[in-house]
Amino acid sequence: MQTSVHTHGQDSATGHFRRYHGYDYSRGASLFLSFNVEPKEDILGHIEAPGVLVHNEWGRLVNAKVGEIGLRCAPLRVMKHVIMPNHAHIRVYIPPGVSKPLILLDKFVSAFKNSTSMLLQHRGRSGPLWQEKYHDFICPSAEVIDIADSYIDNNARKRWLLMNPDHPMRVLEPLEGERLPLGNWWAGVGALDLLDRGVRMASFRLSRSLPESRYDTVIGCALRAVEAGYAIASTFISPCERRLFDTLVEHPRARIIKAGHKILGCVYRPVGEEPQLFAEGRYLLLSRQANPVETKRDGWLDINAQLAAMADKAVYARVGEGGRLAW
Repeated sequence: MQTSVHTHGQDSATGHFRRYHGYDYSRGASLFLSFNVEPKEDILGHIEAPGVLVHNEWGRLVNAKVGEIGLRCAPLRVMKHVIMPNHAHIRVYIPPGVSKPLILLDKFVSAFKNSTSMLLQHRGRSGPLWQEKYHDFICPSAEVIDIADSYIDNNARKRWLLMNPDHPMRVLEPLEGERLPLGNWWAGVGALDLLDRGVRMASFRLSRSLPESRYDTVIGCALRAVEAGYAIASTFISPCERRLFDTLVEHPRARIIKAGHKILGCVYRPVGEEPQLFAEGRYLLLSRQANPVETKRDGWLDINAQLAAMADKAVYARVGEGGRLAW
């Protein structure tokens, strides 16, 4: 995903600063646009709870204006957007074959900034609503488009988490507990109560050698453990483990402990599905604050062994003799 920062209308030949030299915009483009309020203050609403964005009158007017401007700038289409209290994200799509696509994009950006600024000026605000510069990302694949859309969907939840770092974005280091192996420097963020002795834990280590045809069988075992009340612990690095993680995210009763070597700072910034999991209190990110040498295979095997030592039940699934599934 490429990114750039632009000052509106810099290129006198096109009316727009050219973003990515070498990219043919006439073949179509999905773009993720970001705008900051000037000054960057919460003037369009507030975040009331995890994922609950409450617009004030100004925010409601700006939110309604996005779709209207998109219709005026056809064939460009607004695919998804969120108007946050002090910034906005909009994903737009320019279909293939559009003549002068960057000028069409410039028209949309101009209309969005100018129309919303004038709208609020009529209601007592002075000066421009948005900062002169803005950011854009090009989304070159369906996977990146999904990431951008997920970012928009989770933006209010993520903002609330970061505004309230004690719940649960504050990283605790070092962690102490009878369940944690001695002799290591551990840090954690999220549902630290999953380390309590009263919580049943099942560790899963799923071999890279497992063929995809066996994934459902192994994941079914983990889901039965979830239904029996176990939290699922793993490094989630093998292909089958990553599939398991995606399955657990979608299961509302699944509690997840993900362990690894990634060094955590004082406050953690959630990514991907993590904002939802953190907000629901069912995700613990556990880090053995290791040096880079320990991130090699032996280090990962050691972390898996330590998870097994913490757990009430440990599952290791691999391919045995004759291609049979071995446990």
